Amino acid sequence: MNVSSPQTPLHSARHLAGAGIILMGSQIVGMVLQVLVFSTIQHQFSQAENGTFFWIQQIAGLALLILAEMGMNSIVIRMYVEHHEDSEAQDRIITTFFWLRFGLWLLTSLILCGFVALTEPEILFSVALYALYSGIAARSALLRMVLETRRRAVNDQLLPALAGLSDIVLLGIATFILRNALTLPLVMLLFVLTALPGMIIMILAGKQWRLSWSKIDTQLARTILRETAPILVSIGMMQIQDKSDTIALNTFFGREALGAFGAIMRVVTPLVSLLMIISGVIAPPVTRLRLTNPEQCKDYVLSGLRWTILASIASALAVGICSQEILLITAGEQYLAYSSAFSVGVWTLVPGMVVAYLLAILTALGLQRQVLPMMLTLAIGAVVGNLVFTPSSGILGSLVTRIIAASAASFFGLWVLQRFVEDGTLLRLLWRSALFAATMIALHILVRRFVGSVLLWSSPFTALGLGLCVIAAFLGCALFVGLLTRADMIRVLQVFRSEQRS
Repeated sequence: MNVSSPQTPLHSARHLAGAGIILMGSQIVGMVLQVLVFSTIQHQFSQAENGTFFWIQQIAGLALLILAEMGMNSIVIRMYVEHHEDSEAQDRIITTFFWLRFGLWLLTSLILCGFVALTEPEILFSVALYALYSGIAARSALLRMVLETRRRAVNDQLLPALAGLSDIVLLGIATFILRNALTLPLVMLLFVLTALPGMIIMILAGKQWRLSWSKIDTQLARTILRETAPILVSIGMMQIQDKSDTIALNTFFGREALGAFGAIMRVVTPLVSLLMIISGVIAPPVTRLRLTNPEQCKDYVLSGLRWTILASIASALAVGICSQEILLITAGEQYLAYSSAFSVGVWTLVPGMVVAYLLAILTALGLQRQVLPMMLTLAIGAVVGNLVFTPSSGILGSLVTRIIAASAASFFGLWVLQRFVEDGTLLRLLWRSALFAATMIALHILVRRFVGSVLLWSSPFTALGLGLCVIAAFLGCALFVGLLTRADMIRVLQVFRSEQRS
């Protein structure tokens, strides 16, 4: 395969669009189902029980992402892509990656369970089940991600998407059937059982039961760990930022406040997964093009950033306007008092997604060592902010801290990206983005203040009219500032038409 051609199938506009459509479709369906699953659980749990549930997810995520995930996924995909002409080397990379990841996951799970046994033994069983689930689930990016590497490296997203959907579909069916009997241990057990079929599908589909000890390359494992080291620090800093508010709220306000915070974040987090589609689709061709076609590579990087900003602002605006309705649907009336905090929380998406996109793309460009100032700023800003704002302002203080820390951190990542781009294109994009974001925040405030709570099911015509006005304002402003162009809209229509014809 000639990777030097800008029109090879692996990074042609149609191939990327097709991969993006598959990912976006599966993520949207998965996001809706995930919201419904957690809605069922949160309606059955008390606010304190929901807080304990969220606490387990957060402490397990902190341990497993830092000590087991380690940021290796992007490094291994890059290695796999770079050895596209050597299938034997690719087999060795996958096998080594699998057993390295398995050992780290097992060790981390034992450490996590040991810590919980000493501090909160009453939740040990639930924590152990959640650690097992994290190892095999699609959304955890641990063992399942290893089995998806071959396909994701060439943007073959269909089977991973379907296997990932099987997890959440089965979980949705199980939680609905058992909704009146749900307890924390039962929920964790359902997580494990419904993730097994997808794991088995990915093992069988690629004949990956052939992973054997004989193909482990210890030198390659050391190389992966060495290449991962800067990302590990970055992942650690990101997890400190992501979990510091959980720890602060649990310390100062207890599990009930944590339950309300969890109700907010369980709406925001699926949106993050959805928006990460953009970097997931852009990263593989960026890796190929960075040496063979630098100008096209820069165009891909900036286009991805532009679409990340547009998509995150659109998501924050839509969800923020409907904050009361969404909280009522996903968590219940007991959480309606937190709708104002929720309206602020959705805007953490914008700077947070910029940081996440920069981390993924700079890693794809081989610049992972240069993102450390960005991640260090993110972690320090979060810790300091949660010490200053959270004790006095609670959930709202934690959410404002997220926005401030991510905004400050993105400055350093954008500085690194500017050195790669080397012209004024990025600066013009940032000025337009800042103007557009400020206008959309003002629109959000005006709609919530003057329209108030629009119950979607009781006023469908009012809701439809409001929605069309907001969409028109969004598109009109995006076109006016230049974040969206007429060519973009024509291109999207052409892609959808070509997909329909095929």
